[in-house]
Amino acid sequence: MTLEQKIAAISAIASIFSVIIAVWSLSVAKKAMSISEQELKAKLEPFSLYLNDGFRYRGQIDGKDFQILLFSISVTNSALVPNGITRIELQIECLSDDGRSVKYVIPHDPTLVKVIPRDITVFQPPLLFNPKESFSRWVTFSELPLIPKSARRDSYSIVITDSSGSIVKTNAVIIRDLTNDKK
Repeated sequence: MTLEQKIAAISAIASIFSVIIAVWSLSVAKKAMSISEQELKAKLEPFSLYLNDGFRYRGQIDGKDFQILLFSISVTNSALVPNGITRIELQIECLSDDGRSVKYVIPHDPTLVKVIPRDITVFQPPLLFNPKESFSRWVTFSELPLIPKSARRDSYSIVITDSSGSIVKTNAVIIRDLTNDKK
């Protein structure tokens, strides 16, 4: 074998070795990317939302009827980084007198707690949650006079928006009447 053939053989072996190293590096890089994507997903996990209870409180102030919907909810930051609640809304889907489907969006109003004859703690957005932290509080919404009494309510959904813009939602099926009597 001549010197030129030996150099060619060594070059061929070196290039095969380089291909093997490149394939192995690609495999390691894919695994590292997959792990990074899983960690990012865990860090950015949205809130989990659970509805504990729901009530309707009716009354009058200065001769005007009012109706407050209040819900006890539990919110958990499932992410590995802090996250905050920026907005809480109630979406009510109704059927109007003329048969049209109408969706009302009502913002959470923490000041309504003053009219409710119970001592409750309400969410006060913006509220910051540490990683894996959970809070149970009340949210309050004024339904009247926004929605006519005659409209048939089809569904109630509590919607929470977090600081990253993610939205979580839960539906309220049963809403009981709250009275001035002690439970």
